Amino acid sequence: MTIKAGNKITPYWYTPLAERDAPDPKTRFHLRPLTELQRMEAAEIWVGERPDKNTRSKEIILRFGLVGWEHFNDANGPVAFTGDPEANLARLNDGMLINELADEIWNGSSLTETERKN
Repeated sequence: MTIKAGNKITPYWYTPLAERDAPDPKTRFHLRPLTELQRMEAAEIWVGERPDKNTRSKEIILRFGLVGWEHFNDANGPVAFTGDPEANLARLNDGMLINELADEIWNGSSLTETERKN
């Protein structure tokens, strides 16, 4: 049989570039690759560029692909990841971080040539 179920659904921890040389504990984000339907939804609103370069696409990518964080703090201490995607996304107030996370989720959701063949 040549049609196979998708297997890129396992969440993984991602340390942003700005945190990699920071002392422990580092801020990390729990990311989940998008399903093909989620990728298609993000791509539907893409105009002229890759979907992760479009603000609305980034929002969709992060809504589906950001599933947690640890050691993420504000001036009052640790920030809890909640079941409210809107509240979680509101805590991401750094454009470079938003771009980096959306790019990581998008790229981590793409099948490699080898995966396409298998």
